[in-house]
Amino acid sequence: MELRFLRIAYALQFVITLMSTFEIWAQVGGQGHLDLIPWHWKLLLAFALSLATVKATTAAVRRDKFWNRATFSWLVIGLALLVTMGVLTYYEHLHEPPDEGDEPPAQIHLGLVGQLGKLRPIGNRPCAPRSFCRQRRSRQRPPVARVVARPECVRQRN
Repeated sequence: MELRFLRIAYALQFVITLMSTFEIWAQVGGQGHLDLIPWHWKLLLAFALSLATVKATTAAVRRDKFWNRATFSWLVIGLALLVTMGVLTYYEHLHEPPDEGDEPPAQIHLGLVGQLGKLRPIGNRPCAPRSFCRQRRSRQRPPVARVVARPECVRQRN
């Protein structure tokens, strides 16, 4: 075959390999994990893998035997690039941000239960009932549910 036709064939192989690299990487590694990888790593690895496959094909065509030292070395480089892609995808899988639904439930602080005599309303919003927030120290405690249900009532600072 003429050299100019081989160049066209190598260029087509490079473009097809580049497109299929991105498609297969998204299918195998997951599009969500692939979106977390910086663009320059994706471009560099896909470009290098496409170049390695074209170089392996070139080395196989130029020699008499299909399996020669150059072909084998380019295939090893391609496999190393595939392993690097897998490791990078796995790293992004381990360090992905948590989903919005994975937040822990809100905590209720019961530190005000023992200090009920020092509660006051914030601003002009009254606590219901008014006597609950402004009560003097008494031995009888109101139910804990009222303290938790009324966040407007805060501890008065001395």
